[in-house]
Amino acid sequence: MEVLTIEDIPYHTIVECIAIHLDMRDFGALSMMSKFLRDIFMSNDVWKRLYVQTNRDKFKITDKSIHVGPGISRHKSRTPAPEAPLLDRTGYPWGSAYPYHNSLHVCGCVPSPYISYIVQETARRIREKPEIATSGYDYIDAATTAPIAQGIFHSVIRRYNLSDHRHQTHTHLCTNINHYLIDTLDAPSSVRNYKDFRKQTLSKFLTQTKHDSDTKKAAARARRKVKLLEKHQDYIRQLKKEINSDYATIRSNEKLSKSLSISIGK
Repeated sequence: MEVLTIEDIPYHTIVECIAIHLDMRDFGALSMMSKFLRDIFMSNDVWKRLYVQTNRDKFKITDKSIHVGPGISRHKSRTPAPEAPLLDRTGYPWGSAYPYHNSLHVCGCVPSPYISYIVQETARRIREKPEIATSGYDYIDAATTAPIAQGIFHSVIRRYNLSDHRHQTHTHLCTNINHYLIDTLDAPSSVRNYKDFRKQTLSKFLTQTKHDSDTKKAAARARRKVKLLEKHQDYIRQLKKEINSDYATIRSNEKLSKSLSISIGK
């Protein structure tokens, strides 16, 4: 029976499916295991993904961003995945909420809290158009009604995405940047154009380490405790002097008492 090892895993699988779940310490440990893993975990490909992850807040979704969904194969082939694909009524009336609810789940990344409002609003607006809503289960005019229903569906999505409470400036429904092609997201050019992403990632981590807020707070606490300790040590030294002085008085008194006792013959 052939025994498989990690080195039998294809390069792209490690880079795109495994490395994204690891951190710098894992990269360092794995790069020391073998030459094969060293070449992978020292490569610019894996460090670029790690660097991008550390700069997620700099990436913004725009209308030009290409949504490919969560599937790795679509990322590799750069195949767009529609967030609200063409409607498949599956036998339901156009005025029913089910077709639109089912359609939003095709992407697999539409935030659940948003789905209910969108499908209900779409169904309501379609029911206001008698020429669509009354088509019911009749497929004869589906070629005519489907584009109209699709247009209403997308207009509800766009209006909801651009509403003030969503704080978005684009018409995409999916808000997960990992479901978009990285090079189609809006971000500073430096984020994706470094020749050595490993060096940039480590430099950034070094800067964060030097300015780590928890470390600064710990250093401040340590300084306060050192001062308190020095104060207590001064107090202890003063107490020792006072104790020694008291013992000197006691010894002097005992010596005098002994001398007096001897003098009077007691």
